[in-house]
Amino acid sequence: MFGIHPAILISIGVCIVILLWVLFKEKFIQVVVRMIVGCIVIYGLNGLLPQYAIGINAISLGCSGILGIPGVAMLYIVGAIV
Repeated sequence: MFGIHPAILISIGVCIVILLWVLFKEKFIQVVVRMIVGCIVIYGLNGLLPQYAIGINAISLGCSGILGIPGVAMLYIVGAIV
């Protein structure tokens, strides 16, 4: 990526995460908890509804982390429509 060493990019990413942790500790914890719960819900629903299964990736985790369980429902609705 434009001659930037991957270690530098990882260091910048870690610094950004630490900065977000310091500035928004409560919100950061809430988002991480919602991501974990969303991942568990997606995994469980994928087992129950294999015809509508969605992948567990950065987009699905971000959606569940920001929106919570309604975000997971939205992912399944969009997946069923498309």
